[in-house]
Amino acid sequence: MSRPFALVSNDDGISSFYLRALIDELKAHFDIVVAAPLNEQSWIGRAMSRRKPVQVEKVDSLGVPAWSVDGTPTDCVNIALDHLLERKPDIVISGMNIGYNAGVPFILCSGTLGAAIEGAMWGYRALAVSAMVPPVYFQRLHEDNESVPAELEPQVRDIARHAAAFALNVVKEPVERYLVHNLNYPSTIDANTPVVETLPASVEPFGLYVKGETDGEFRFRFATGATIASDETNDRDCVASGRISHGLLDFSRIGRKG
Repeated sequence: MSRPFALVSNDDGISSFYLRALIDELKAHFDIVVAAPLNEQSWIGRAMSRRKPVQVEKVDSLGVPAWSVDGTPTDCVNIALDHLLERKPDIVISGMNIGYNAGVPFILCSGTLGAAIEGAMWGYRALAVSAMVPPVYFQRLHEDNESVPAELEPQVRDIARHAAAFALNVVKEPVERYLVHNLNYPSTIDANTPVVETLPASVEPFGLYVKGETDGEFRFRFATGATIASDETNDRDCVASGRISHGLLDFSRIGRKG
């Protein structure tokens, strides 16, 4: 029997250690092609590069067929599905993202989700994988994500191994168009960490910009916002409690009654 085939992308860029860790674990179960952004593309949602040409180059350093795409995560998946793949994938996987993508604002802004959503729009199984990062490491990884501190690497690989097994189970399910599995991990897991079915957390509106050094200038500032009606059935509180959040984002229901 042939192995399932996965298209893999992300939003942290093709050099991200988190992407490489996921690829290493997926290779045990899947044939893989990678199409990932040349540079980090976080907070870009499902944007596409309408007004500039997108350059695609072959990458030989990942141990699987791979391309870097000088565009957005959605560009990566769209170009790969239309031009780069020799057969249809069984699943489109995006991640692992450095940091969680939980809560409605983060889901809507996430480039990781953008890539997965593009796969779902084409009618493929789609999985977004994100992992919470201990705050002490977040700035370090933001500045350089090609490697991780030695003490963090086993945790990242444990999460990648679990995500790869989860993806294999998703492939066994029937295809549902416009459905995205959104998987969010706490910073550490073990064999007994439960997977909980969750809904996206509602979050109070929050500002993301501060005044810059000159009049009329504003600069992005990361913030998380306060969760409305906290409980462990929402994705943010689930991850904060040390459990794995599995959310089903069904875009086929947009505009439907009931």
